[in-house]
Amino acid sequence: MVNYVNVDAQQIYHAFVNGRLTIHQAAEALYNTLGGITKIEYIPRQKFTAKNHLYKVSIPEAKEQIKPTLRLVKSLKDTHPEIFVEAHLGKRASSKHHKEGLEFILENI
Repeated sequence: MVNYVNVDAQQIYHAFVNGRLTIHQAAEALYNTLGGITKIEYIPRQKFTAKNHLYKVSIPEAKEQIKPTLRLVKSLKDTHPEIFVEAHLGKRASSKHHKEGLEFILENI
């Protein structure tokens, strides 16, 4: 069975990366497609997942597109501060142990 929410999320991400959607359009489209997002998990080159109580979508291509993915995460977090972001960007930038480094990267992306 096809998961249309996952397909839609991937299409939104591709449209953003290819310049057909602005960062804000992509963030809102992704948020609305899932019916809200409660958590984002991002580990570069490993996984990008957005989820809520009903859906969990993974966008495989987002693993390798670090800067666009970080911009999308930042936009989502800025417009929807209730979203919990779990991200591990390196030894000094992690949502668990090195929040200052993660916040610095997100502010300067």
